[in-house]
Amino acid sequence: MNETVRVGDRTWYLEGFAATGFYLRNENEVYIVDAGNTEESGGKIERILDDRGWTPAGILLTHAHTDHYGGCAYLQERYGCPVFAKGCEAYIAEKSFLEPAIFYGGYPYPELTRRGIYYSDGCRCLDVTSELFPSEVEVIDLAGHSMESVGYLMPDGTAFIGDAVFDEQTAEKYPLQSIYSIDDELESFETLKRINARKFVTGHGGVIDDICRVCDTDRKTVLEVGQLILDIIEKPMTTEEITAELIRFYNIGCSFRTHALILSIARTYISWHREKGRIDAVFEDGFLRWRRIG
Repeated sequence: MNETVRVGDRTWYLEGFAATGFYLRNENEVYIVDAGNTEESGGKIERILDDRGWTPAGILLTHAHTDHYGGCAYLQERYGCPVFAKGCEAYIAEKSFLEPAIFYGGYPYPELTRRGIYYSDGCRCLDVTSELFPSEVEVIDLAGHSMESVGYLMPDGTAFIGDAVFDEQTAEKYPLQSIYSIDDELESFETLKRINARKFVTGHGGVIDDICRVCDTDRKTVLEVGQLILDIIEKPMTTEEITAELIRFYNIGCSFRTHALILSIARTYISWHREKGRIDAVFEDGFLRWRRIG
């Protein structure tokens, strides 16, 4: 039998590449929160449902990254259950080719379209504003890690929050976390500190009891990375040069996937610093370089 960890009176989660949650709405119907990164993840979830005699009433996505929606197409074909996400996340989960295209900023090279990395089969996906969305589940806006990522607060006090935060061990090991918007990320930390939940289940890192401490730690990490990038820009530098310095500083082994990830992270911080007036652009010999102001 596939082991699940009980969190609340009616909630469980399954650890994996990205955690999958289960909320038991009645004797045998469950809502699934996130569905792993591949068809194989969907098959594992199916075995859990069969073992426990559960039927999926729907799948609630925290955000449209492959490691969270990759099993949806399989489960939807098997059970015909609806899938829900917020706004553009719902659209990306349905038009899944958009994820690697957005991540890369153009037509992605093949290494970024391998299944389970930044691409999986899309699924039919409804917005969380749909009348079919479970009324007993509270949607928490947690943009930052992704464009319109959310969390879900269940009636038993369990909050499934996806990648809105990372536990302290994960944050220490991987300080360069994927973030779409720094300001939104920082605001989501404050939002989480106001949520009245008994337990917080993260996508990567298990269950958190003291969400305030973790939010403060993650905030500190985000700001430290931001300061590091400012320190790196001692002279006008291209985004690629800044990315290379980050890779060397954190001693990150390079691959197509990791380089694309760090480049994306660097771009987010650069945009943030540019918006705040901390850096400016210099165009030289066909290059766009960034210089620190002050």
